[in-house]
Amino acid sequence: FSSRDRFLITGTYTSSTSSHYDLGFNLVEGSVKVLLNGNPMTPGVDYTVDYVSGAVDIKNPTALQSGANVQIQYETNDIFQIASKSLLGARADLKVNDNTDIGFTLMNYSQQSPNTKVRLGEEPMSNLIMGADAGTSFNLPFLTKALDALPLLQTAAPSRLAVHGEMAYMLPNPNTRTSVIPDDKGQGIAYIDDFEGSKKTIPLPITFSSWTMASPPAVSMLDSLHPGIHGTAKNDYRGWTFWYNRIPSITSVREIWPNKQVPSDQQTQTVLTVGFLDTVRGQFNRAQDLNSTLKSDPREAWGGMMTLLSSSASDLVSQNINYIEIWMQVGQAPSNGTMHIDLGQISEDVVGDRTLHTEDPYGYNTLANDSLDYGIDGINDAKERAAFPWVVANSDRPWDPGGSDPDGDDYYYQQSNTPPSTTADTNYARVNGTEGNAQAGGLESGRLPDTEDLNRNGTLDLQDSYFEYAVKMDTTKNPFITGGGNNGWYQYIIPLQDFQRAVGSPSLSNVQYVRVWFNGMTGPMTVRIAEMNLVGNYWKTPNTADSTMQVSVVNIEDNPGYTPPVPGSALRPVDNSNPSGGTILGNEQSLDLILNGLPDDSSRYVYKTFPQPQNFFNYHTLKVFVHGDPRFNYIDSTNYDADVYLRFGSDANNFYEYRQPIKRGWQDLTVDFASLTALKLKRDSISQAISRDPANNGVPGATYWLQGNPSLQNVTYFEIGVENPKHSGTTLPLVGEVWVDELRLTNVDNTPGLAYQFTSSLQLADFGSLSFNFTRVDPYFHTLTAQFGSRSTQRNWGITGSFSLERFLPREWLGTTIPFSYSHTESFGNPLYLPNSDILVTEAVQRRKNYLMEYDHMSADSAAVLADSLLTSSQTLAVNDQWSISNMRIKFPSDRWYIRDIVDNITMGFNWNGSKFRNPQTKSGNQWSWQYNGGYSVQFDPMAYFTPFPSNNKNAPAGQG
Repeated sequence: FSSRDRFLITGTYTSSTSSHYDLGFNLVEGSVKVLLNGNPMTPGVDYTVDYVSGAVDIKNPTALQSGANVQIQYETNDIFQIASKSLLGARADLKVNDNTDIGFTLMNYSQQSPNTKVRLGEEPMSNLIMGADAGTSFNLPFLTKALDALPLLQTAAPSRLAVHGEMAYMLPNPNTRTSVIPDDKGQGIAYIDDFEGSKKTIPLPITFSSWTMASPPAVSMLDSLHPGIHGTAKNDYRGWTFWYNRIPSITSVREIWPNKQVPSDQQTQTVLTVGFLDTVRGQFNRAQDLNSTLKSDPREAWGGMMTLLSSSASDLVSQNINYIEIWMQVGQAPSNGTMHIDLGQISEDVVGDRTLHTEDPYGYNTLANDSLDYGIDGINDAKERAAFPWVVANSDRPWDPGGSDPDGDDYYYQQSNTPPSTTADTNYARVNGTEGNAQAGGLESGRLPDTEDLNRNGTLDLQDSYFEYAVKMDTTKNPFITGGGNNGWYQYIIPLQDFQRAVGSPSLSNVQYVRVWFNGMTGPMTVRIAEMNLVGNYWKTPNTADSTMQVSVVNIEDNPGYTPPVPGSALRPVDNSNPSGGTILGNEQSLDLILNGLPDDSSRYVYKTFPQPQNFFNYHTLKVFVHGDPRFNYIDSTNYDADVYLRFGSDANNFYEYRQPIKRGWQDLTVDFASLTALKLKRDSISQAISRDPANNGVPGATYWLQGNPSLQNVTYFEIGVENPKHSGTTLPLVGEVWVDELRLTNVDNTPGLAYQFTSSLQLADFGSLSFNFTRVDPYFHTLTAQFGSRSTQRNWGITGSFSLERFLPREWLGTTIPFSYSHTESFGNPLYLPNSDILVTEAVQRRKNYLMEYDHMSADSAAVLADSLLTSSQTLAVNDQWSISNMRIKFPSDRWYIRDIVDNITMGFNWNGSKFRNPQTKSGNQWSWQYNGGYSVQFDPMAYFTPFPSNNKNAPAGQG
């Protein structure tokens, strides 16, 4: 009948200590360790771990008491691992006897990076740890006898002492990537910026089908020669314009960029060829008399193409775009011709009659329909001939002598076998036609209905609000040519500030269209464009409207006059991912600060902000190459033309600064962090200004300085500037270029670390137990997979005892339980550096002591006492005491029913926890808490039951049914 007296009682409780912890998935098998007051707990007994779900459940009741110090240590696997990792180890164990063991461990963890130039925070590393441990245990019969000698105490188990000690020595190499720069002397290197990726590019399309016929410019030479001329009349001066890509390309990459390396399957460059026939009637040119329009003065003829920018690329201001970059070969062009580039809001009215022309009159935006494939003018050739008979009668197009296509919008393409030439291939003259291009197989043309409505908003946009830039075709003295020159290929850099005119009210924050058009020709023109980009930089200027300094880049691929700071290919990034095999060397590039008349006693700078704080703290040195312009004079440290300075910190108001004079050619700037941080010791408050400190380890004239409260552990802002110093060198505005390259950290901190711990446990027969632990970790010790230590000496110790006090009661009190436990723990942290700072505590204490003695005239002893308060305030100390009696039950030696059934079934528990602490935020703290609990339980007699619902089964045994 025992099944009839079972009761299920449920309830809830609250506790300051949780029994369940969720560590997340992807735990390393066997890595979880749980410590109670510094002592390791037994897995499977004191706690359980589910390595799949990451759940840890605590079973030990002592660990669930309020105030218990429970620590959980674990490791997780990386989900995405780009760098390869390896772990090697060896273990030797020596069993001295049955109770004594000695062990030795040697482990190496290494992590490699596939990149030849590693960024800060991505460094490869290699850590070697050597460890030794020993443990022994032995019985203590004398202790058992001593316990038995106590009144009423009789033990039934031996007493035993177990001791265990461990020591580990870490030999770290937190950055195994050694520098190839000779001045770095083989030290580990981590890049802040190598400037190879500082150039920001919005590419304009080179594929011919991405461009459409240009609308007439709102303002041009025609407006000054023919006041009041309108869009349709401007089309009377349109010359024949066409553009194409030769398929397949016959232009090799090396023809344009001799120093550029590319995989074997990417040896050719797609080129956009633009042809302009200045005396041939252009598309939609319906002039009745070409002799009085197009052919009256060929310089008035114009023609061009336009394209729509992506909406994500239209705000050039927020993207810090500063230039138009074009790689172009002028194959055939009169020297007085001009290429115009318009950026902004541009009219879509190609035909010029302020009416939307489209092959998609219903706005379906579906694939092109052959039945509507009449071109953007919306009429077929027959209707064109009927509407414009004078064009038919005066046709001057060599490919259409009969004037069958008056608007010149018929599509025609024939594969050309013409050898390379500096003139345009007229086999492509009609490849841009929109009538009959629906089946232009393979050329990407005509797949969608052709329309003047480029942005597909359903209306013809007529607004003209744009910046116009003009580039002369003459390559002999073109101010915009900054690089190239091989085989007639030149790099043109046109600053966005150098516009020829602003039409309307344009804004670089809203650039929807790009139009390229030509005029001023006195003969046919051919240009070949390999690249056309809107270019900016990830390094910004505070005022984009200020043209005193412009920021660009120079590199070995684009600029023949550029020489890197280290000769050869040592600084070129290496791409080993080439699928065709072989090593491909990337571009080597420098930041270019272009000074266009920097006034005396003034400076300009560029800056960069980091999305995540950068930690320079674990390196001792910052370096960067700076190249001075040949026009800069340097006589000595008191007579020179230009300074360069570096500022880095949390923002523009809290930074460290290093500056030095600029000499001609390359120089390697070296910033010693110890000298920088020492500046903080020369002031008594953050607001106190300090003078620039000569850099004793730097070049003559170099200085250190700081402003605000910067920290090497929190760098989110970096500034590079040039100054024209007052009372030094020239008083004229400074003109020239400063190149900056290889901004890097070197001399990584690889100080070895030491840690050791000692644990002991004393079993007092079956009466109780005592355990003791002590751990010390020095500032440079860290785990095998970490790069750096905590920079703080950690010292912890604790003692824990548990006793069965009921053993002191007479035998008549059998069944009584009085479990008593006590623990005392201390945790002490002594940092090397002041909290949230990069100042050594010992240096700060000494500085404070010297100040008190010098300015407050204190004695050495009194000053030392006050100065040591800095040391105390930086430390962390926590002292915790806890004692508890849990589940105490008293079994009185009495047969009285109220004693047996009531008093003996009462359980009680008490817990007290107290702690004292201090830390950098709290000078002194004191906390305490106590808890009390009680309970009552009773077990009924198995026969004491009743049946509220009697069974209908007459034959069922009593109590069943």
